[in-house]
Amino acid sequence: MGDGLNAAFGTQLLRARKAAGFARRADFLEKLQCGWPELTLTKLERIELHGASTRAHRPILSALEGVLPPGEVRVLRALFDDIAATSSPGTPGLCMVTVISSSSHQPWLSLVTEILWRCQVVPVIIDPASISKDALPERLAAASFAVVMEPSSPKHRLARRLLGNEGLRVLLLGTRAQVAKRVAANETAVVYTGEIDLAAELTRSVEMQLRDASTRRWNPSRLTAPTGTSAEGSLHYRLNDIEWRFQMSEYDPNCWDAFYRCRRVMTGLHPNGLGEITTEFNRVVGLPFTRARHPNLSVTAVSRSSSGSTVMGEPQLSGRGMTFQQTIRLEPRTQPGEYVDTTVFGMLPAYKFAFRERVEAATKKYEGAPRSIDWAMRPINFPTDRFRMTVFLPEELGAVPIGPRTTRAHYRDSEHEEFLRRCGSYSARQTTSDGVAGWFAELNVERPMIHSSYYIEWTMPLRTK
Repeated sequence: MGDGLNAAFGTQLLRARKAAGFARRADFLEKLQCGWPELTLTKLERIELHGASTRAHRPILSALEGVLPPGEVRVLRALFDDIAATSSPGTPGLCMVTVISSSSHQPWLSLVTEILWRCQVVPVIIDPASISKDALPERLAAASFAVVMEPSSPKHRLARRLLGNEGLRVLLLGTRAQVAKRVAANETAVVYTGEIDLAAELTRSVEMQLRDASTRRWNPSRLTAPTGTSAEGSLHYRLNDIEWRFQMSEYDPNCWDAFYRCRRVMTGLHPNGLGEITTEFNRVVGLPFTRARHPNLSVTAVSRSSSGSTVMGEPQLSGRGMTFQQTIRLEPRTQPGEYVDTTVFGMLPAYKFAFRERVEAATKKYEGAPRSIDWAMRPINFPTDRFRMTVFLPEELGAVPIGPRTTRAHYRDSEHEEFLRRCGSYSARQTTSDGVAGWFAELNVERPMIHSSYYIEWTMPLRTK
């Protein structure tokens, strides 16, 4: 619970700073450094966006005196008192929240899911279009409270009935007009006008529920998600660590071969546990996998909290060779809440184009617009504690890393990219690996954004005549 309150502290500080007229962090920092000289712009940004460790609260609270209005400082001090009161060793209990939202509301859904995980709350996502309104209350049986988005939808006319359920708190998120149509006078209605407002109100509501003695709690080792819920409530990654290394192809002089290693430490939350782990690769259109030339994968390490074995399934090609999948079967299945730690290694023959001309021609034909760069990419579809991805590009390839890229709901998130650079989550340097000189680029992100994709991009060389 302390992690959630820390996040609430950062969110409230960001809101208070903007409300006090400090639009630029640099101006705010200049005032705060009078009371906390060691404070840096990077540290201030981390506190605002991701909260802070408990030991960082006291100096910033002292620095805030005389900079923010007294009322804002009192709110922050109250949050600090809550953090001090709830901080204790050991693993905090988790609470389950049902989030009812259609997939069309993806950007807000991503933000809500991220906030809930930071508050040590397990979100279970339900699309109301996929179930009948009569079946929905049954899906809420395991939840302490529900978050209902887009309450003006006809599917959400049952919101009034849900609000009458004893022991179930329902938060309605929407515009003022939407909320007014349903439960304008009900205190559980939360009106958002922007991401900061939504983050602050949702965090406050979650923490209030967690402090409520009537809230049901679960031990993480026994935590499960209701059957039939979406993927976001079924897996939790402790670690997702990926390494890419490229070389000129032994099979095609116009391509690169790729060496891939991925370690995943995950916990299955579904009542049926976790029975399989799938590795998937997608190709640039125009460079398909074939039956004779596809990734060759093997499991190099595996451990789990209970005894069992693993079996590597047969390779599967789909989409005319554009997608490759191979599944590790766990025998027997893990129990809900148990973890499994697997490492997969493999070689992908002729996986990437080697020259800019080939990339431009393929993307112009199949993507509608040519591009002259390439990348390694990983989507974040499940709550993840730590995501790491590295790329090694030998000098002979002529490729140079140019930075990170992040997308969310298919839109580029330039602010998050800049944050990754400033806080040191992205780095690139020239080095030597196994006696080979080249470029090494790394993304190392704590709690990456759910429903986002993280890239490491590089420039492509021209073919030499």
